[in-house]
Parts: sequence; structure tokens; C-alpha cells
Amino acid sequence: MQNRFKLIYIVAIVLLIYSLFSLSGSYSDYTQLQAKKQELCERAERLRQENARLRAEIAAVESGEAMERLARERLGFVRPNEKIFYFIESDDTERTDREND
Repeated sequence: MQNRFKLIYIVAIVLLIYSLFSLSGSYSDYTQLQAKKQELCERAERLRQENARLRAEIAAVESGEAMERLARERLGFVRPNEKIFYFIESDDTERTDREND
């Protein structure tokens, strides 16, 4: 009978040690998954912000004023009968400006 208790005691200790090692590995996995979750949440928030910025940009481009501004700035479009003047400074003007400073 005493041998039986010793055997149960040894088996219980072995199971306890096995459980502790199993839990330590699980805890390591848990902390890694928590870090990954945090990283993904931060990335999702950055993507939400980028999405909101892009939606605002799309809404601005869809408005007539923004469309006209982009056409004028990037493509050089003008309205009918509109004249555009370009002012170009010569080297002499730049020298005079520098001498006055």
C-alpha cells in the first residue's frame, strides 16, 4: 500500500512539473501574441487615419473648386478669354536686388 502512495506521489510531481513547463511555453506564446495584437491595432489605426485623409482628399477633388485649382496648378489650364502672365527676372535685376541688401 505504501508503494502505491509513493507511485501516486511521484506521478503527481511529474505531472506538476510537466504542467509548469507547458504553462511557461504557453505564457511565452501569449506574450508574443499580445505584442502582435498591439502592433496590428496600431497599424489598423494608422490605416483608418490614412483612409479618412484619402476620403477627405477625394471629397475635395470632387468639388468644383478643388478640381479647377488642380487643373490650373498642375496642368496649366485657363478659362476661356483668360490671359496668364509669367514674370521672369533677369540676371541684372537679381544683381541689383542683391546689391541693395
